[in-house]
Amino acid sequence: MAEQAIEKDIMELRADKNKCYKFFLKIIQSKLFTNFIAICIAMNTVVLAMDSEPIDPNLERSIEYVNLLFYMIFVVEMACKMIGQGSHSYFKESQNIFDMIIVILSTVDVFLFFSEKLITHEPGEDQHSSLG
Repeated sequence: MAEQAIEKDIMELRADKNKCYKFFLKIIQSKLFTNFIAICIAMNTVVLAMDSEPIDPNLERSIEYVNLLFYMIFVVEMACKMIGQGSHSYFKESQNIFDMIIVILSTVDVFLFFSEKLITHEPGEDQHSSLG
């Protein structure tokens, strides 16, 4: 308990010295931010559960777009927390480490997804038919 109070004091002192840190600390400590991320996690779980085989190509494309949106939201969440908390405090929370691992794995997944789309794209094929 005392260690958490010290970490909070460190974050507050750091924020008092820099307006950018203070801005991001206020964002990540707000109920709106916390609730928004919790809702996104729940919605992302539902979307992930919709993926099945065989799948309608239109539904698959929609899932791809929504997954990409959630990925971007979680990258922004991670960046906001890293800036607001500072790297020392950020890495002291196991949930943040878990979130970062998920974001890194998702980044690899997004990279592989777009690489596959570029490799399998046939000349003359409609470029607006999928994410890639």
